[in-house]
Amino acid sequence: KATERFSVSATRFMSGKFPFMIFGLPAAAYAMYRTARPEKRRIVGGLLLSAALTAMLTGITEPIEFTFLFVSPILYAIHCVLAGLSYMLTHIFGVGVGMTFSGGIIDLTLFGILQGNEKTRWLWIVAIGAVYAVIYYFLFSIMIKKLNLKTPGREADDEETKLYTRKDYNEKKSGKPVDGSRLTSALILKGLGGSDNIADIDACATRLRVTVKNPAHVSDTLLKQSGASGVIHKGAGVQIIYGPRVAVIKSELEDFMETPDAARLDEIIDSAAPAKNAPPEKKTEAMTLAAHAAGKIVPLAEVEDDVFAKRILGDGIAIEPSEGRLYAPCDATVAQVFDTGHAVNLMSDGGMEILLHIGIDTVELGGRYFTAHVSAGQTVKRGDLLISFDMEGITGEGYKLTTPMIVCNSDEYAKVEPITSGTVSPGRDILRTVKSGGTHEKL
Repeated sequence: KATERFSVSATRFMSGKFPFMIFGLPAAAYAMYRTARPEKRRIVGGLLLSAALTAMLTGITEPIEFTFLFVSPILYAIHCVLAGLSYMLTHIFGVGVGMTFSGGIIDLTLFGILQGNEKTRWLWIVAIGAVYAVIYYFLFSIMIKKLNLKTPGREADDEETKLYTRKDYNEKKSGKPVDGSRLTSALILKGLGGSDNIADIDACATRLRVTVKNPAHVSDTLLKQSGASGVIHKGAGVQIIYGPRVAVIKSELEDFMETPDAARLDEIIDSAAPAKNAPPEKKTEAMTLAAHAAGKIVPLAEVEDDVFAKRILGDGIAIEPSEGRLYAPCDATVAQVFDTGHAVNLMSDGGMEILLHIGIDTVELGGRYFTAHVSAGQTVKRGDLLISFDMEGITGEGYKLTTPMIVCNSDEYAKVEPITSGTVSPGRDILRTVKSGGTHEKL
Protein backbone atom coordinates (compact mmCIF):
# COMPACT_ATOMS: atom_id res chain seq x y z
CA LYS A 1 0.00 0.00 0.00
CA ALA A 2 1.30 3.44 -0.92
CA THR A 3 2.32 5.74 1.91
CA GLU A 4 -0.38 8.28 2.75
CA ARG A 5 0.69 11.90 2.65
CA PHE A 6 -0.53 14.49 5.12
CA SER A 7 -2.99 17.03 3.74
CA VAL A 8 -1.31 20.20 2.52
CA SER A 9 -4.58 22.08 2.91
CA ALA A 10 -4.71 21.22 6.61
CA THR A 11 -1.24 22.68 7.22
CA ARG A 12 -1.44 25.58 4.76
CA PHE A 13 -1.17 28.18 7.52
CA MET A 14 1.38 26.27 9.60
CA SER A 15 4.21 24.93 7.45
CA GLY A 16 5.27 28.37 6.26
CA LYS A 17 6.45 29.36 9.72
CA PHE A 18 9.31 26.89 9.89
CA PRO A 19 11.66 28.33 7.22
CA PHE A 20 11.76 31.88 8.57
CA MET A 21 11.57 30.99 12.28
CA ILE A 22 14.25 28.30 12.26
CA PHE A 23 16.50 29.77 9.56
CA GLY A 24 15.53 33.32 8.56
CA LEU A 25 15.26 35.18 11.87
CA PRO A 26 18.38 33.58 13.40
CA ALA A 27 20.23 34.72 10.25
CA ALA A 28 18.84 38.22 10.81
CA ALA A 29 20.15 38.05 14.38
CA TYR A 30 23.57 37.05 13.04
CA ALA A 31 23.46 40.03 10.66
CA MET A 32 22.78 42.34 13.62
CA TYR A 33 25.69 40.78 15.48
CA ARG A 34 28.08 41.18 12.52
CA THR A 35 27.09 44.82 11.99
CA ALA A 36 27.44 45.74 15.69
CA ARG A 37 30.40 47.84 16.79
CA PRO A 38 33.36 45.56 17.62
CA GLU A 39 33.57 46.70 21.23
CA LYS A 40 29.90 45.81 21.79
CA ARG A 41 29.79 42.46 20.00
CA ARG A 42 30.51 40.48 23.13
CA ILE A 43 27.50 41.99 24.93
CA VAL A 44 25.16 41.87 21.99
CA GLY A 45 26.30 38.39 21.00
CA GLY A 46 24.90 36.82 24.16
CA LEU A 47 21.58 38.62 23.77
CA LEU A 48 21.16 37.70 20.11
CA LEU A 49 22.35 34.11 20.57
CA SER A 50 19.71 33.42 23.22
CA ALA A 51 17.02 35.11 21.09
CA ALA A 52 18.07 33.13 17.99
CA LEU A 53 18.09 29.81 19.86
CA THR A 54 14.66 30.59 21.32
CA ALA A 55 13.27 31.28 17.84
CA MET A 56 14.84 28.13 16.40
CA LEU A 57 13.77 25.75 19.15
CA THR A 58 10.34 27.07 20.15
CA GLY A 59 9.28 29.51 17.44
CA ILE A 60 9.04 32.38 19.95
CA THR A 61 10.35 35.27 17.87
CA GLU A 62 9.26 38.38 19.82
CA PRO A 63 12.74 39.54 21.00
CA ILE A 64 14.10 39.55 17.44
CA GLU A 65 10.99 40.82 15.65
CA PHE A 66 10.24 43.66 18.05
CA THR A 67 13.88 44.72 18.04
CA PHE A 68 13.94 45.50 14.35
CA LEU A 69 10.33 46.75 14.44
CA PHE A 70 11.46 49.21 17.13
CA VAL A 71 14.51 50.52 15.26
CA SER A 72 13.19 50.28 11.68
CA PRO A 73 9.70 49.40 10.43
CA ILE A 74 11.31 48.95 6.98
CA LEU A 75 13.08 45.80 8.18
CA TYR A 76 9.80 44.54 9.57
CA ALA A 77 8.06 45.19 6.24
CA ILE A 78 10.74 43.12 4.47
CA HIS A 79 10.28 40.37 7.05
CA CYS A 80 6.48 40.36 6.46
CA VAL A 81 6.94 39.95 2.69
CA LEU A 82 9.42 37.09 3.16
CA ALA A 83 7.13 35.42 5.70
CA GLY A 84 4.25 35.52 3.22
CA LEU A 85 6.43 34.04 0.49
CA SER A 86 7.44 31.26 2.87
CA TYR A 87 3.82 30.17 3.27
CA MET A 88 3.37 30.24 -0.50
CA LEU A 89 6.51 28.18 -1.19
CA THR A 90 5.76 25.47 1.37
CA HIS A 91 2.27 25.13 -0.08
CA ILE A 92 3.60 24.92 -3.66
CA PHE A 93 6.07 22.19 -2.68
CA GLY A 94 3.40 20.20 -0.83
CA VAL A 95 4.84 20.48 2.67
CA GLY A 96 2.46 18.95 5.22
CA VAL A 97 4.05 19.74 8.60
CA GLY A 98 1.67 20.87 11.35
CA MET A 99 2.25 22.25 14.82
CA THR A 100 0.71 22.66 18.27
CA PHE A 101 2.72 25.66 19.52
CA SER A 102 4.82 27.49 16.92
CA GLY A 103 7.23 26.95 14.08
CA GLY A 104 10.35 25.81 15.91
CA ILE A 105 12.55 22.72 15.78
CA ILE A 106 10.50 21.01 18.49
CA ASP A 107 7.31 21.05 16.41
CA LEU A 108 9.24 20.28 13.21
CA THR A 109 10.65 17.17 14.85
CA LEU A 110 7.32 15.97 16.23
CA PHE A 111 5.13 16.70 13.22
CA GLY A 112 7.63 16.52 10.38
CA ILE A 113 10.81 14.52 10.89
CA LEU A 114 9.34 11.74 13.05
CA GLN A 115 6.40 11.31 10.65
CA GLY A 116 8.74 10.71 7.73
CA ASN A 117 9.55 12.75 4.66
CA GLU A 118 7.23 10.71 2.44
CA LYS A 119 4.26 11.85 4.51
CA THR A 120 5.27 15.44 5.27
CA ARG A 121 7.98 16.47 2.74
CA TRP A 122 9.75 18.20 5.62
CA LEU A 123 13.06 18.28 3.71
CA TRP A 124 11.63 21.14 1.65
CA ILE A 125 11.61 23.20 4.85
CA VAL A 126 15.36 22.73 5.14
CA ALA A 127 15.88 23.60 1.46
CA ILE A 128 13.72 26.73 1.61
CA GLY A 129 15.18 27.64 5.00
CA ALA A 130 18.77 27.46 3.73
CA VAL A 131 17.93 29.95 0.98
CA TYR A 132 16.06 32.11 3.47
CA ALA A 133 19.05 32.21 5.81
CA VAL A 134 21.20 33.68 3.04
CA ILE A 135 18.51 36.17 1.98
CA TYR A 136 17.81 37.36 5.53
CA TYR A 137 21.49 37.72 6.36
CA PHE A 138 22.45 39.79 3.33
CA LEU A 139 19.26 41.86 3.19
CA PHE A 140 19.49 42.80 6.86
CA SER A 141 23.24 43.47 6.69
CA ILE A 142 22.83 45.77 3.69
CA MET A 143 19.84 47.65 5.12
CA ILE A 144 21.45 48.12 8.54
CA LYS A 145 24.63 49.57 7.03
CA LYS A 146 22.93 51.55 4.27
CA LEU A 147 20.39 53.22 6.57
CA ASN A 148 22.71 53.30 9.59
CA LEU A 149 20.06 51.62 11.71
CA LYS A 150 20.61 51.57 15.48
CA THR A 151 20.24 47.84 15.94
CA PRO A 152 21.69 46.33 19.15
CA GLY A 153 25.38 47.15 19.39
CA ARG A 154 25.15 50.21 17.11
CA GLU A 155 23.53 52.60 19.59
CA ALA A 156 25.32 55.55 21.24
CA ASP A 157 27.63 54.88 24.18
CA ASP A 158 25.18 56.38 26.67
CA GLU A 159 22.33 54.13 25.52
CA GLU A 160 21.60 50.65 26.82
CA THR A 161 22.40 47.66 24.63
CA LYS A 162 19.24 45.57 24.67
CA LEU A 163 16.65 43.67 22.68
CA TYR A 164 13.25 45.28 22.59
CA THR A 165 9.84 43.89 23.54
CA ARG A 166 6.22 44.61 22.69
CA LYS A 167 6.08 46.85 25.77
CA ASP A 168 8.99 48.98 24.52
CA TYR A 169 7.38 49.32 21.11
CA ASN A 170 4.00 50.28 22.55
CA GLU A 171 5.61 52.89 24.80
CA LYS A 172 7.54 54.34 21.87
CA LYS A 173 4.38 54.46 19.76
CA SER A 174 2.40 56.17 22.52
CA GLY A 175 5.20 58.60 23.29
CA LYS A 176 5.66 57.42 26.89
CA PRO A 177 9.22 57.46 28.24
CA VAL A 178 10.61 54.01 28.92
CA ASP A 179 12.60 55.29 31.92
CA GLY A 180 9.45 56.28 33.84
CA SER A 181 8.16 52.75 34.19
CA ARG A 182 11.66 51.40 34.81
CA LEU A 183 12.16 53.79 37.73
CA THR A 184 8.77 52.94 39.23
CA SER A 185 9.47 49.20 38.92
CA ALA A 186 12.97 49.64 40.38
CA LEU A 187 11.60 51.53 43.40
CA ILE A 188 8.94 48.88 43.99
CA LEU A 189 11.37 46.00 43.65
CA LYS A 190 13.94 47.59 45.97
CA GLY A 191 11.19 48.59 48.40
CA LEU A 192 10.11 44.94 48.57
CA GLY A 193 13.63 43.79 49.35
CA GLY A 194 14.60 42.67 45.85
CA SER A 195 13.52 39.78 43.66
CA ASP A 196 14.82 37.15 46.08
CA ASN A 197 12.49 38.42 48.81
CA ILE A 198 9.32 38.07 46.72
CA ALA A 199 7.29 34.87 46.95
CA ASP A 200 4.21 35.92 44.99
CA ILE A 201 2.72 38.96 43.21
CA ASP A 202 -0.97 39.59 42.58
CA ALA A 203 -3.24 42.60 42.19
CA CYS A 204 -6.83 43.59 42.82
CA ALA A 205 -8.72 46.68 41.69
CA THR A 206 -6.62 49.14 43.66
CA ARG A 207 -3.60 47.50 45.21
CA LEU A 208 -0.58 45.38 44.49
CA ARG A 209 -0.67 42.31 46.75
CA VAL A 210 2.75 40.83 47.42
CA THR A 211 3.81 37.95 49.63
CA VAL A 212 7.38 38.45 50.86
CA LYS A 213 9.77 36.02 52.49
CA ASN A 214 11.10 38.50 55.07
CA PRO A 215 8.84 41.48 55.95
CA ALA A 216 11.77 43.21 57.68
CA HIS A 217 13.34 43.90 54.28
CA VAL A 218 10.35 45.93 53.07
CA SER A 219 10.78 49.72 52.89
CA ASP A 220 7.55 51.73 53.02
CA THR A 221 9.50 54.87 52.14
CA LEU A 222 10.71 53.48 48.82
CA LEU A 223 7.29 52.06 48.01
CA LYS A 224 5.67 55.47 48.56
CA GLN A 225 8.36 57.08 46.40
CA SER A 226 7.16 54.80 43.59
CA GLY A 227 3.81 56.58 43.66
CA ALA A 228 1.94 54.44 46.18
CA SER A 229 -0.65 56.28 48.24
CA GLY A 230 -0.31 53.83 51.10
CA VAL A 231 1.21 50.53 52.29
CA ILE A 232 -0.56 47.93 54.44
CA HIS A 233 1.24 45.05 56.19
CA LYS A 234 -0.51 41.79 57.10
CA GLY A 235 2.10 39.29 58.26
CA ALA A 236 4.12 38.28 55.21
CA GLY A 237 1.60 40.04 52.97
CA VAL A 238 2.22 43.57 51.73
CA GLN A 239 -0.55 45.58 50.05
CA ILE A 240 0.68 48.60 48.08
CA ILE A 241 -2.08 51.05 47.15
CA TYR A 242 -1.87 52.54 43.65
CA GLY A 243 -5.51 52.93 42.66
CA PRO A 244 -6.92 52.08 39.22
CA ARG A 245 -3.52 52.04 37.50
CA VAL A 246 -2.35 49.03 39.54
CA ALA A 247 -2.91 46.55 36.68
CA VAL A 248 -0.43 48.43 34.49
CA ILE A 249 2.07 48.73 37.35
CA LYS A 250 1.88 44.98 38.05
CA SER A 251 2.45 44.11 34.38
CA GLU A 252 5.42 46.50 34.12
CA LEU A 253 6.93 45.17 37.35
CA GLU A 254 6.72 41.55 36.16
CA ASP A 255 8.32 42.50 32.83
CA PHE A 256 11.04 44.45 34.66
CA MET A 257 11.87 41.49 36.89
CA GLU A 258 12.66 39.41 33.80
CA THR A 259 15.32 41.89 32.58
CA PRO A 260 18.95 42.45 33.65
CA ASP A 261 17.80 45.78 35.14
CA ALA A 262 16.41 43.87 38.11
CA ALA A 263 20.01 43.46 39.29
CA ARG A 264 20.82 47.19 38.82
CA LEU A 265 18.27 48.76 41.15
CA ASP A 266 20.58 51.21 42.91
CA GLU A 267 22.06 52.38 39.61
CA ILE A 268 18.63 53.03 38.08
CA ILE A 269 17.27 54.81 41.15
CA ASP A 270 20.38 56.95 41.69
CA SER A 271 20.56 58.05 38.06
CA ALA A 272 16.94 59.24 37.96
CA ALA A 273 16.32 62.94 38.31
CA PRO A 274 14.04 63.83 41.23
CA ALA A 275 10.52 64.50 40.06
CA LYS A 276 9.05 67.94 40.59
CA ASN A 277 5.38 67.39 41.23
CA ALA A 278 3.22 70.48 41.07
CA PRO A 279 0.15 70.46 43.30
CA PRO A 280 -2.93 69.42 41.33
CA GLU A 281 -5.00 72.25 39.94
CA LYS A 282 -8.44 72.40 41.51
CA LYS A 283 -11.23 71.72 39.06
CA THR A 284 -13.84 74.45 38.83
CA GLU A 285 -16.83 72.44 37.58
CA ALA A 286 -19.35 71.01 40.03
CA MET A 287 -20.68 67.47 39.60
CA THR A 288 -23.33 65.30 41.21
CA LEU A 289 -23.15 61.49 41.25
CA ALA A 290 -26.14 59.18 41.50
CA ALA A 291 -26.50 56.09 43.65
CA HIS A 292 -24.57 53.22 42.10
CA ALA A 293 -26.76 50.58 43.75
CA ALA A 294 -29.99 50.17 45.68
CA GLY A 295 -29.46 49.95 49.42
CA LYS A 296 -28.38 51.80 52.55
CA ILE A 297 -25.81 54.60 52.53
CA VAL A 298 -22.63 53.81 54.49
CA PRO A 299 -20.20 56.65 55.33
CA LEU A 300 -16.78 55.91 53.91
CA ALA A 301 -15.19 56.02 57.38
CA GLU A 302 -17.33 53.02 58.40
CA VAL A 303 -16.21 50.75 55.55
CA GLU A 304 -14.32 47.75 56.96
CA ASP A 305 -11.26 48.27 54.80
CA ASP A 306 -8.67 50.88 55.74
CA VAL A 307 -7.86 51.63 52.11
CA PHE A 308 -11.37 53.02 51.70
CA ALA A 309 -12.08 54.13 55.28
CA LYS A 310 -8.91 56.23 55.51
CA ARG A 311 -9.54 57.69 52.03
CA ILE A 312 -6.17 56.48 50.77
CA LEU A 313 -7.58 56.19 47.24
CA GLY A 314 -9.73 59.30 47.48
CA ASP A 315 -12.99 60.53 48.95
CA GLY A 316 -16.40 59.06 48.27
CA ILE A 317 -19.31 57.12 49.70
CA ALA A 318 -20.45 53.49 50.06
CA ILE A 319 -23.70 51.55 49.83
CA GLU A 320 -24.74 48.31 51.53
CA PRO A 321 -26.61 46.88 48.52
CA SER A 322 -30.07 45.34 48.74
CA GLU A 323 -29.96 43.89 45.22
CA GLY A 324 -27.16 42.50 43.06
CA ARG A 325 -26.80 45.24 40.46
CA LEU A 326 -24.19 47.97 40.00
CA TYR A 327 -25.14 51.06 38.00
CA ALA A 328 -23.29 53.98 36.38
CA PRO A 329 -23.45 57.07 38.64
CA CYS A 330 -23.00 59.47 35.70
CA ASP A 331 -22.37 59.71 31.98
CA ALA A 332 -18.90 58.27 31.51
CA THR A 333 -16.49 56.08 29.58
CA VAL A 334 -15.56 52.68 30.99
CA ALA A 335 -11.81 52.89 31.61
CA GLN A 336 -11.39 49.35 32.93
CA VAL A 337 -13.43 46.32 33.95
CA PHE A 338 -11.38 44.00 36.11
CA ASP A 339 -11.06 40.39 34.99
CA THR A 340 -12.59 39.25 38.25
CA GLY A 341 -15.69 41.39 37.57
CA HIS A 342 -15.75 42.83 41.10
CA ALA A 343 -14.76 46.39 40.18
CA VAL A 344 -14.92 48.91 37.38
CA ASN A 345 -13.18 52.22 36.67
CA LEU A 346 -15.04 55.05 34.95
CA MET A 347 -13.89 58.36 33.49
CA SER A 348 -16.68 60.94 33.54
CA ASP A 349 -17.18 63.38 30.69
CA GLY A 350 -15.84 66.08 33.02
CA GLY A 351 -12.62 64.20 33.85
CA MET A 352 -13.63 62.62 37.15
CA GLU A 353 -11.93 59.26 37.85
CA ILE A 354 -14.41 56.96 39.58
CA LEU A 355 -13.81 53.53 41.12
CA LEU A 356 -16.78 51.29 41.90
CA HIS A 357 -15.78 48.30 44.04
CA ILE A 358 -18.28 45.55 44.91
CA GLY A 359 -17.63 44.12 48.37
CA ILE A 360 -14.54 43.83 50.54
CA ASP A 361 -11.64 41.60 49.40
CA THR A 362 -13.93 40.06 46.76
CA VAL A 363 -11.02 39.84 44.33
CA GLU A 364 -10.27 36.58 46.17
CA LEU A 365 -13.40 35.05 44.62
CA GLY A 366 -11.63 34.95 41.26
CA GLY A 367 -14.62 36.22 39.30
CA ARG A 368 -17.23 33.86 40.73
CA TYR A 369 -20.67 35.42 41.18
CA PHE A 370 -19.94 38.50 39.01
CA THR A 371 -21.20 39.22 35.47
CA ALA A 372 -19.97 42.33 33.65
CA HIS A 373 -22.36 43.96 31.18
CA VAL A 374 -19.89 46.54 29.83
CA SER A 375 -16.33 46.51 28.53
CA ALA A 376 -13.39 48.93 28.48
CA GLY A 377 -13.84 51.82 26.06
CA GLN A 378 -17.63 51.65 26.12
CA THR A 379 -19.61 54.82 26.86
CA VAL A 380 -22.38 54.58 29.44
CA LYS A 381 -25.21 56.82 30.59
CA ARG A 382 -26.19 57.63 34.15
CA GLY A 383 -28.20 54.64 35.44
CA ASP A 384 -26.88 52.05 32.95
CA LEU A 385 -26.30 48.55 34.37
CA LEU A 386 -22.57 47.84 34.72
CA ILE A 387 -22.26 44.59 36.68
CA SER A 388 -24.70 42.09 38.16
CA PHE A 389 -23.66 39.90 41.08
CA ASP A 390 -24.97 37.02 43.17
CA MET A 391 -25.38 38.44 46.67
CA GLU A 392 -26.13 35.09 48.32
CA GLY A 393 -23.13 33.44 46.69
CA ILE A 394 -20.76 36.20 47.81
CA THR A 395 -22.03 36.43 51.40
CA GLY A 396 -22.21 32.65 51.56
CA GLU A 397 -18.44 32.53 51.17
CA GLY A 398 -17.99 35.00 54.02
CA TYR A 399 -17.45 38.27 52.12
CA LYS A 400 -19.09 41.59 52.92
CA LEU A 401 -21.00 43.37 50.15
CA THR A 402 -20.31 47.00 51.16
CA THR A 403 -19.75 48.74 47.82
CA PRO A 404 -17.71 51.97 47.82
CA MET A 405 -17.78 54.63 45.10
CA ILE A 406 -14.48 56.51 45.16
CA VAL A 407 -13.51 59.72 43.36
CA CYS A 408 -9.87 58.75 42.81
CA ASN A 409 -8.82 62.27 41.79
CA SER A 410 -10.76 63.94 44.61
CA ASP A 411 -7.71 66.08 45.45
CA GLU A 412 -8.40 67.93 42.20
CA TYR A 413 -11.75 69.15 43.52
CA ALA A 414 -12.45 71.80 46.12
CA LYS A 415 -14.69 69.39 48.03
CA VAL A 416 -16.32 65.97 47.73
CA GLU A 417 -19.29 65.44 50.04
CA PRO A 418 -22.30 63.13 50.56
CA ILE A 419 -25.67 64.83 50.13
CA THR A 420 -28.03 62.19 51.52
CA SER A 421 -28.26 59.28 53.96
CA GLY A 422 -30.48 56.33 54.70
CA THR A 423 -31.89 54.02 52.04
CA VAL A 424 -31.54 55.04 48.38
CA SER A 425 -32.56 53.71 45.00
CA PRO A 426 -30.40 53.76 41.84
CA GLY A 427 -30.35 57.17 40.18
CA ARG A 428 -30.85 59.24 43.33
CA ASP A 429 -28.19 61.91 43.90
CA ILE A 430 -25.89 60.89 46.75
CA LEU A 431 -22.51 62.60 46.22
CA ARG A 432 -21.32 65.90 44.84
CA THR A 433 -18.15 67.83 44.21
CA VAL A 434 -18.37 71.45 45.28
CA LYS A 435 -17.00 74.61 43.73
CA SER A 436 -15.18 77.04 45.99
CA GLY A 437 -18.41 79.02 46.08
CA GLY A 438 -20.42 75.97 47.23
CA THR A 439 -22.80 75.55 44.28
CA HIS A 440 -23.36 72.30 42.48
CA GLU A 441 -25.03 70.87 39.41
CA LYS A 442 -25.83 67.45 37.98
CA LEU A 443 -23.24 65.69 35.86
